[in-house]
Amino acid sequence: MRIIIVCLILAFAGYGCKKNEVVPNEDHSSKYQPLAIGHTWIYQVDSIYFHGDGSQKPDTFHFLQRNKIASSFTNEHGQLSYKVTRSVKKDSFSDWIFQRNYSLTKTDIDLLQTFEDETTIEFTLPFVLLKEWDCNQLNNRNSVDCYFEEIHTPMDIGTQNFDSTSIAYFEQEKNAVNSFFKRKTYAANVGLVLQYIEEINQINSDPRGTKYTLTLISFEK
Repeated sequence: MRIIIVCLILAFAGYGCKKNEVVPNEDHSSKYQPLAIGHTWIYQVDSIYFHGDGSQKPDTFHFLQRNKIASSFTNEHGQLSYKVTRSVKKDSFSDWIFQRNYSLTKTDIDLLQTFEDETTIEFTLPFVLLKEWDCNQLNNRNSVDCYFEEIHTPMDIGTQNFDSTSIAYFEQEKNAVNSFFKRKTYAANVGLVLQYIEEINQINSDPRGTKYTLTLISFEK
């Protein structure tokens, strides 16, 4: 599929593309998740929990999350994988607290995430608009319909400007009673920049469950 967002190629020496700009007329889907030891992403996390009781005020939570690639290894399939350490803290004045480890593996056809021996397919390559896959194809969980909602489009997130982003949509269930879905936005040469998760059950018209937003603050190589 023809890429619709192109990088402006400047004619004078000393100028170059922004960190997430891409070469025109070249499939750059694999650049949406850079992987190397030391890469660090810091996110602002905001969540709200509904109790299913209209008379009870929802609880809100805010904290910082850091995902850092600590090392690399060869997995049982002979693929190069990267160990990611996730830590959290309440605010910029607090110390990071270890939360968990997981791994990321980028193959010629997909990006895999493995946590506690359970692997999910985060996206497939190359990016094609409305292309579908089952993110639980490699584990024993129920199938989840996933597809690319948007590809290679510019996006502003707060004060950050990304020239090429793509959105992967994961829908487990969405109807008048239940709303269980996830939306992940990736930026070229940066990785995950925005994630929204909704796990809501309507009880007598009062929602019960969680809405969760993760927004990139910084990315360091």
